[in-house]
Amino acid sequence: MMIGTLSMMVGLTLASAGRSVVTAGGRTLVVAETSAARLTSFAVEDAGALTGRRVFADVPGRHPDGIALDPDGGIWFGSPMTEELVKV
Repeated sequence: MMIGTLSMMVGLTLASAGRSVVTAGGRTLVVAETSAARLTSFAVEDAGALTGRRVFADVPGRHPDGIALDPDGGIWFGSPMTEELVKV
């Protein structure tokens, strides 16, 4: 999904949105917002609409860019400025 398209779908601005991941079951979209130092989530409705924007995790001092879901449902992101991989 292109981030420009994501921004239009939710009708809100995302702070330097990096990558996104959909959790198992397809019910939650989590977006890495690099310059805001946070992960933001949205509920995915049956018709695919995104609702219920909320902060999934604040990560002060880090800059989440890439994002991945591990087999146990954990969410990982890369923080290139701090040279680390972080599980939230």
